[in-house]
Amino acid sequence: MDVRDLRYFAACCESGGITAAAARLHVAQPTLSHAIARLERELGQALVERSPNRRAPFKPTAAGRAVLARTRTVDAELSGLEDDLAAIEGVVRGELRIASIQSINATLLPAPLARFARAHPEVRLTLRTLPSADVPAAVREGRVDLGLMAGPPEALPGLDATVVAREEFVLIVRSGHPLAQRGEVRLAELADEPLVLVPPDTITGGMIQRAFAQAGIAPRVVLALDSGEGLRETVRAGLGSTILPEGYLPPSERDLRPVRLARPAPR
Repeated sequence: MDVRDLRYFAACCESGGITAAAARLHVAQPTLSHAIARLERELGQALVERSPNRRAPFKPTAAGRAVLARTRTVDAELSGLEDDLAAIEGVVRGELRIASIQSINATLLPAPLARFARAHPEVRLTLRTLPSADVPAAVREGRVDLGLMAGPPEALPGLDATVVAREEFVLIVRSGHPLAQRGEVRLAELADEPLVLVPPDTITGGMIQRAFAQAGIAPRVVLALDSGEGLRETVRAGLGSTILPEGYLPPSERDLRPVRLARPAPR
């Protein structure tokens, strides 16, 4: 059984199909189809559910799921062997696969990733953007090595979790806004302020809503938008103000101003 065939099969499962896997691996689609066919002949079982509908999703059978799980174990062991041999030579080598949410990718992650890449040029870095709810499963299933989420620390069964950063939320206003020159504003003062916020059913949105509840007011939301970058640009366009982690506003920003929040200050 060829390890490459196993890796091709795993790539098809993880990419959702042969077409997407071929683009990801930069190989021809027939190469992947032949690899799966060889595995099925060698194992004597179907690994993929067949459907007359050519657009049906790529779905592994029970046998296929078992092969996928074993392939991940084998792949990890082979990669570990390569890393062990490199360590004997004093070189840090291998692959680090990360799953992170979009807001961290856009604010906290670029600088440490760049430092890591410069310090360990032989390590291949892969970063996947996932919804926060999907990050723990990606780690448990071995699709990534570590995951980064936002929000208050929570219990994650079967995983080791560590708080790596704390970040304050700030009010972001246009530079000509009456609050732009304030060093701090209480949440209760924002009762009549038109706000553009992330939806309340997200982790970030839930934290902001709880802070307003503690302040004893309901925010005046004129737009709900599930994109920190989109909210920032909406403020720039003049629709309202927003509340985001402070990292969303670079120091070089000229048109927008951050204002500290107090009583309570969500983090």
